[in-house]
Amino acid sequence: MASKTRLRIITPARQIFDKEVDMVSIRTPFGERGILPGHAPMVCLLVDSMVDIKDDGSFVRASVMSGFAEISQNLIVIVSDVAEWPDEIDAERAQDAIDKATREIESGTAADVIEAAKRDLHRAKIRLEVSKYKGIIEMAKPKN
Repeated sequence: MASKTRLRIITPARQIFDKEVDMVSIRTPFGERGILPGHAPMVCLLVDSMVDIKDDGSFVRASVMSGFAEISQNLIVIVSDVAEWPDEIDAERAQDAIDKATREIESGTAADVIEAAKRDLHRAKIRLEVSKYKGIIEMAKPKN
């Protein structure tokens, strides 16, 4: 069994990660999944959430907004509409989005507006949580 698995995180705009790692934790509609080298092949949907990456004692967290993961024994490919590192997230803007969504939910407006606000609130909370990990993504930065 391999001691590492390659992880690629891809969005329509860019590939934000491509490196061998020890473990990846993803969130699916059915719960959290820890992926280790040699994992059984599978394809799964991702929910708006965080991806936790562990490698050589380092820990990195990124946000992903929906998408899917394709897993084979030695490769994990995450394809997401949006993926961000902590250093790319404006915490103040995320907090403003939380406040706005909360006001919309509490306003008692139309059901579709409230559902959209709940989705926006969830995404903003994820972004705010991930933003707390600023400055610890050195392992994730590509080496040129």
